[in-house]
Amino acid sequence: TDGRPNMARLFGKRNPSSYADFGEEIESCKPESLRNVPLHSPGEKGWSDVGGLDAVKAVLVETFEWPAKYPELFSKCPLRLRSGLLLYGAPGTG
Repeated sequence: TDGRPNMARLFGKRNPSSYADFGEEIESCKPESLRNVPLHSPGEKGWSDVGGLDAVKAVLVETFEWPAKYPELFSKCPLRLRSGLLLYGAPGTG
């Protein structure tokens, strides 16, 4: 109750004794807010898994996929490529 985190609770029964141990534990640690949330692996989902929003999907594909897929074409165009995209909205709304 001194304000410090309970190491046994954070790391299970093993208490990290070195920097390397701490690095291993932190990699395997899952935030409490995500403990029972099923997450997918990269490459597991595709555009066909996204329902609706066809116009938005088209803009995302043209902005991010095309320059990566066709770099020789985009290097010859006098276009300034977008460097990022801000996605916003309520969680779970797309």
